Amino acid sequence: MLDLELDLAQAPLVFLDVETTGLEPGEGDRVCEIALLRYAHGRAQDALHQLINPQRPMSPGAFRVHGLSDEMLRAAPPFAQVA
Repeated sequence: MLDLELDLAQAPLVFLDVETTGLEPGEGDRVCEIALLRYAHGRAQDALHQLINPQRPMSPGAFRVHGLSDEMLRAAPPFAQVA
């Protein structure tokens, strides 16, 4: 249950970062990296970082933002396997 009276400094938090092949999911852009960081009691508790094979080429604009290349992602598992 969510405690609305809990001081935010004491609340456990999970930070999520997602990188994609571009900004147009309707045009087929897909997730290519996820990272999670669980933070509680003033320190990082756990982390997950996973490259994901988007099964499509990286757009040049997305590559300029996050630096993930097709070659870096080729051996990574597809999203369905990670999810």
